[in-house]
Amino acid sequence: TPKAAKRSLFKFQDREEDYNLFTIHVDEEVNVNGNVKSGDAGAGGSADVSAGRKSGKTYNDYDNNDAYGSEDNYDDVYGSDDYDSNDDYDNAESAVQSTKPKPTKSLSSTVKSQVTWMKNKFNHGVFVGKLPIAVNGVGSEASIISSRLRSRDDPEKGTDLSNGFAGFVCRMCADGKTYQAYIRTSEYESNGIEFVCAFETEMKSSLSDGNKSLNKFQTVRLPFSKFKPTVRRTVPGAQVDLSSVKPFVGRDVKQIGFRVDSADNVLAKNDPNKARYKWMSFYIAFCYIKVYRSQPEPEFVYLSDARIPAEVKNGMVRHDLKRILSDSDGEEVESLLINEEEAKRVLQNPKDRSGEELYYKYRGEEILKNSGLQYSIIRVPSLNELPSGEFSTIQLKQSNEDLAAVSRAEVAAVCVSALLDPQARNVCFYLSKAKPGARIMSIDEKISNQFEALVPET
Repeated sequence: TPKAAKRSLFKFQDREEDYNLFTIHVDEEVNVNGNVKSGDAGAGGSADVSAGRKSGKTYNDYDNNDAYGSEDNYDDVYGSDDYDSNDDYDNAESAVQSTKPKPTKSLSSTVKSQVTWMKNKFNHGVFVGKLPIAVNGVGSEASIISSRLRSRDDPEKGTDLSNGFAGFVCRMCADGKTYQAYIRTSEYESNGIEFVCAFETEMKSSLSDGNKSLNKFQTVRLPFSKFKPTVRRTVPGAQVDLSSVKPFVGRDVKQIGFRVDSADNVLAKNDPNKARYKWMSFYIAFCYIKVYRSQPEPEFVYLSDARIPAEVKNGMVRHDLKRILSDSDGEEVESLLINEEEAKRVLQNPKDRSGEELYYKYRGEEILKNSGLQYSIIRVPSLNELPSGEFSTIQLKQSNEDLAAVSRAEVAAVCVSALLDPQARNVCFYLSKAKPGARIMSIDEKISNQFEALVPET
């Protein structure tokens, strides 16, 4: 697989200069309603911000020196929050549904938003703080933004990411809130239009196994196609028609930023503590921001183990034991490795390697999902040496129930088909024999139809 499959834009963990390229956005702008908005660091009022170290340098295109398979630091810390390494890694993406500008709340000068761009002990770039809660659907915002990015070929233009790339992939630790990624191109300068993509983050369900925070690591893919034009400010004389704005495809990227809006994170109506909340806290830590390649078919087919459950919940992966524990809800699942008693036995006998292979199979899946490559993960049950003439009975499914052994020749046939089928891109599935009596189809028809029925993970 070529290294160009995924290129680094910003590696906060490894490059100090990348962290310095970002700062809290505090420039005053005028929105389309003519109201002055104090940047994005608190609507209408002054902002108490700490921007860390600034840099006047411009970012000259992107770096292709990316180390594949390198381990991320799973822990993340801000203040007294210690984030444990027993995390699930999931992809999330969602599009901005409305291109209409949101009004911002006019606040008293005594009410301040407190936001910070800082580095934690793991050298992650951390955007953290608190905002006044939304009132009647009108919220406050805070954002970080990069320095001016320039093309090598023409410094007046922004970086061109359109050549072979389809979107951004961001490694982060966040708190379950909704955030926005936004891109500024020449459209922002001429018409006040940003390209915005909202995305959901996730949080842990409970504080278990010594975790002190609910913040959760994940990898988020942001396809260029999900960035929608949004009017952010009024430009005198500009005739704005969003329907005529060309879609964002990665060209002319002059600035990249991330924003949080309290109007996107409204408390549930039945929250018993809603009445006493005045502030909304937020936390999002960035490990890296990269671009992933545009590829219609899978670039990597990974053979994994069908004993891995369809859902691996928080706390089930024990990195210290190199094992997968039983379901935290106590359910009996045949494919799970060990329970807590078995975990104690493993600690007492470190030479016992039973279950370690399955743990590394799962870790391989996670590394591949986080790589930015287009993938197909095939979880295979036990193998046999039976003749390969009954391809019509192959079954591809995303449940690990009622799995039956398959032949090596059948596994090989599915792998070859996956490499050539766009429907097999970014899917994880179990391979099994179908029940007797299934309709006989050709191998190509059978596998292709089943790929189409699978639900992609990204």
